Amino acid sequence: MRGAMNYDQTLQLAVEHHQAGRFPQAEQLYRQVLSSQPQNPDALHLLGVLAQQVGKLDVAVQLISRAIAIRPNEPLYYANLSEAWRRAGRPDQSEVVCRRGIEVDPKFFTNYINLGVALQELRKFGEAVQVLKRATQIDPKSSQAWTNLGNAYINTGDLDEAIAMGRKAVEVQPDYSVAHNNLAAALEKKDFLKEAEDEYRRACEFQPDFAEAWNNLGSVIRRQGDLRTAMHYWRKSVEARYEYGEAHWNLALAALQLGEFEEGWQNYEWRFKCDHSRAFWREYPVPRWSGFDLTGKKILLYPEQGFGDVIQFGRFIPQVVERGGTVILQCHKELVELMKACDGVSQVISEHDTPPPFDTYLPLLSLPSVLKTTLETLPVKIPYIRVDPAKREHWKKRIGDEPGRLKVGLVYFGRPTPDPKRSCQFAEFAPLADVEGVTYFSMQKGHAVEQLKDAPANMRLVNLDPELHDFADTAAALEALDLLISIDTAACHLAGAIGVKTWVMIPFACDFRWFINRNDCPWYPGMRLFRQKKMDEWGETILRIRDELRKGEI
Repeated sequence: MRGAMNYDQTLQLAVEHHQAGRFPQAEQLYRQVLSSQPQNPDALHLLGVLAQQVGKLDVAVQLISRAIAIRPNEPLYYANLSEAWRRAGRPDQSEVVCRRGIEVDPKFFTNYINLGVALQELRKFGEAVQVLKRATQIDPKSSQAWTNLGNAYINTGDLDEAIAMGRKAVEVQPDYSVAHNNLAAALEKKDFLKEAEDEYRRACEFQPDFAEAWNNLGSVIRRQGDLRTAMHYWRKSVEARYEYGEAHWNLALAALQLGEFEEGWQNYEWRFKCDHSRAFWREYPVPRWSGFDLTGKKILLYPEQGFGDVIQFGRFIPQVVERGGTVILQCHKELVELMKACDGVSQVISEHDTPPPFDTYLPLLSLPSVLKTTLETLPVKIPYIRVDPAKREHWKKRIGDEPGRLKVGLVYFGRPTPDPKRSCQFAEFAPLADVEGVTYFSMQKGHAVEQLKDAPANMRLVNLDPELHDFADTAAALEALDLLISIDTAACHLAGAIGVKTWVMIPFACDFRWFINRNDCPWYPGMRLFRQKKMDEWGETILRIRDELRKGEI
């Protein structure tokens, strides 16, 4: 009995250390128990939980699995094992373990919560809704259950239900910061921006170190057009957790949009800590370029993000050549032919090709950081991409030339990422049909081409989609036009890079490269910007474009 008492006391002391965050002391005592009782399921389980908390997920899985083998009817063990598997990037295993835990005890609440989270990571959103509904039935006073159910509804696209569940979550527990944050996310997706802002503020009030909530608060304020205030909250997010990449990324975009390039490019390097760019990080067994002399060296510049980014940042390549480098450019296969004609490039390969030998490397979009680019030193020599002469001649004949008529290209739709708000419907271009003496050429690619069938009867329109096979074709076609009218997409960057006159339709909360309160663009001299004055409303913007076209002064 005395030995058992010592074991109980040791385990209890270990738990006290564990709960107080004194992990080394707790681990030592758990191991002390296991040295004399290696099959003690509680010690195995708790040591596994501790391993999970310090990031030793493989150890956690092993220890908790051993505990389950000894005591298979303890539902808590399954809950913690499922969480270890999920954090290890195996939501499929997490799902299996949660379901076993539910079989052991159909009323054990945590396994339903964990199962709901795992199912969402597996994109089984409908199943997640049903599982989390069951969790709310088991414990209707759990704000966590209502919050997670709201998240599941967000993922199914049912924002009304998501908002209803979020309101239930904050009603059940008014000081639960996560509930306010997630309710705000649903409201923001519904474009209820002021209500979302209020909920994000409540999340921050209840948990001042909630980095994600501060970041979200900044983002929803930015969407309302107040960039400086948004930066204030992103800085508070960084203060709450310096390693939080998303807040640094947002600070970067804001600083660049304001023309404050030093802070902007510095924070821009944090993009590789963010989900949207983490996959673009590469490491090679040669030095990453940091600005050192490149004389006699080959440098690999590799792509990230979209087509337009490669085109836009290709302008920096001549500066790399000036430092002695021989440039191997890797890019999207759709851009290979085009970028062969970019100033300073020695070799262009597809992103799927194995690069030839090189001495150093850098992601293309890190060049302005390494080059310490300021607004004043931004390279603006246009054109820096040359149109293929044979294609130029072909497209000059294809487009033709009618004296007295303007030839105007149109692009109205882009990918939903990174910004679905930048696109418009072709039907919104209808007022342009009223401008006399204009032939329009649709440069649109993708499924949105179908919208052309509803073009106004009085619009003289030519659909070039079937003839545009790659960006080199598009460049030559653009050069044969008098003007391009485009949303913020790759086409406007291409037109700017080859020196074609371009009018860009800029959404209310725009990308960093379009700055703020400017009708011109430092990246592309001669480009004109037509800014949306009210979110989601392109009508007034297009009427201004129509009126400018009528003047005939492009």
